Amino acid sequence: MLKLKDLKIGKKILSGFFIVIVFIGILGGLLFNTLKDVVDKKIPLVVSNERILTYMQEMRKNEKDFLLIEPNNTEFFETGESDYIKKFEDNYNYVLSEIKYIKDDKVIRNQKEAVKNLNTMNDLIKDYHDIFLQVVYATREKGYEEYGISGELRDAVHKIENTLNNLENSDNLQLSMHQLRRNEKDYFIRKELKYVNQLSNEVLNFKNILVDLACDDITKDNLNKLVDEYKTKFDNHVSIDEKIGLKNTDGLIGEYRSVIHQLEPLYADISVIIKDTIYNELDKISSETLILIIAIVFISIILSVVISKLITKPIKKMVKIAQRIALGDLTEEINIRSKDETGELTSAIKDMQEHLRHLIGDVKSTVDDVSTASNNLSISSEENAKISEELSVIVESVAEGAEQQNIHIHNTNNSISLLMSVVEDVKSGSEKMTHLSNDISQKATIGKSALYKAVNQMDVITTTTSDTNKVIIELNEMSQKIGEILEVISGISKQTNLLALNAAIEAASAGEKGKGFTVVAEEVRKLAEHSQVATKEISLLINTMQNKTKLVVDSMEHTNEEVISGQSIVIETGDIFNKILKSIKDTINQIDVVSSGMKEIEKKGDEANSSIKYVAEKIENFTSNAVEMNASAEEQTATSEENSATAEELGQMAESLRELVQAFKI
Repeated sequence: MLKLKDLKIGKKILSGFFIVIVFIGILGGLLFNTLKDVVDKKIPLVVSNERILTYMQEMRKNEKDFLLIEPNNTEFFETGESDYIKKFEDNYNYVLSEIKYIKDDKVIRNQKEAVKNLNTMNDLIKDYHDIFLQVVYATREKGYEEYGISGELRDAVHKIENTLNNLENSDNLQLSMHQLRRNEKDYFIRKELKYVNQLSNEVLNFKNILVDLACDDITKDNLNKLVDEYKTKFDNHVSIDEKIGLKNTDGLIGEYRSVIHQLEPLYADISVIIKDTIYNELDKISSETLILIIAIVFISIILSVVISKLITKPIKKMVKIAQRIALGDLTEEINIRSKDETGELTSAIKDMQEHLRHLIGDVKSTVDDVSTASNNLSISSEENAKISEELSVIVESVAEGAEQQNIHIHNTNNSISLLMSVVEDVKSGSEKMTHLSNDISQKATIGKSALYKAVNQMDVITTTTSDTNKVIIELNEMSQKIGEILEVISGISKQTNLLALNAAIEAASAGEKGKGFTVVAEEVRKLAEHSQVATKEISLLINTMQNKTKLVVDSMEHTNEEVISGQSIVIETGDIFNKILKSIKDTINQIDVVSSGMKEIEKKGDEANSSIKYVAEKIENFTSNAVEMNASAEEQTATSEENSATAEELGQMAESLRELVQAFKI
């Protein structure tokens, strides 16, 4: 199973950011769902509650329009239909529907007081509806002009008047009839029962006058029946008026007005319960959101610390190892603990250290060989010098020293052959050192390239962090736009309040007829104030969300600073690699110097070999040409001096190379 420390640096950081983004996505999803729940379920409760008030006000308006217009509308009495009653029924059904919607909410269902108030409101609305319909039926029964009881009353009046017009000496009866009609009209206009009593008294007066009237009994009986019929129809009319209500506090009107007055406190209580429910839900959402934000920030900090340590800890360790290598300490054992870029870097440094160990060992061995060969060459050169001097002294004794000189030349040739063999070994070691140094340089270059990749990956991470920060800032800007929208809604609520106030002023100036509009305007003003308060509270919640979003932005900026710190450490490691490469190049240059010296020694050795061959040839002819032998001896002396100088120079170079190599601990 792949361990976290074996992941690449980029994958480690991307994994951390992915986890943080997942948590932010979860937070956003939960916020979206909760806000959607508030918008889809809780705010509609407020809207439904406000609609209940609106529909009840519309029912009152339909009621007043009916009572004001339809009692004098012949079309209503003819067809029994009224647009106001249809609208009243529609608004009644709307109210019941909105009450049911509120009752069906799962939060409201768990509140016994709210359910009780809603059931009571539902029953009262039904009572108001049923009582008002009784008023409608009674109004149609009472009639108007030729319809209903009013029509029957008119027929009775016309029958009496027609009969009186056909009678002679009926002036007193006609005056009494006029008084009856006057009492009737006064009652219809003022709706006062005293006119009913006056009409009853006038009926008795009419009958008394009829007793003294000079006419046949049939006519008198007919008039008595007509007057009694008139009185009965009038009493029926009065009875219906009393049933409906002569005043706003009497009869059916008084009953449904009492019901309406009971509805107002119920509606206020339900409004408070709904608002408290929404506020509690919003408080719960705020608390849950705050806890989730704190958890995400805490987890993000832990991830940042863990990932930062996973990246920086091995890099810091490699920096210390590289610094020790730069100081020449190759003794520490390097362990590879991960398979990421730092593991690859550790492996490269470990390979470089092993190659340096072998290289330094080979160089030390080669230095010892060069030093030995230099000493041998110096000794050989001294011997050659002595031999040349002896040859110069005994040049005249060719015969005696020829054999001895031949032996010395043979020894010299062996020494030079040995020297050439040593020089060849030193040259081979130098070439091997050059090859190993180049190999180390390539490994260091690979490590440097890996560091550059790490730097580039850190740049990608920085860019990703910046993009995430921009997304959160955009979320904050969206919250500000929501706040601006709420300010517009608040402005609309204020304007609605002013319009309601103006409507109340206009209704007050209209007097008695504007009382209904005054009630409506007052309710609209209250509704606007409630909307304005709700808008301010939602705005406070949006501000809280913006503050929490700013905390997330600050956390992301802190994470970005940690990434930049890691980037600086990687760059510092790259500088150390550059120093190592420079040291390796300096070593290669020194090896090149040694190699050049070996070539010079090889060249001088070839010259010495040629000189020995030349001396050997001269020895063969030495006895015949002493002058030439002397010249050869001088040439041999010069060659020995050159070899001695070359050996001294080679010894100094070997000593310098030994001092360089001793700086390394293997």
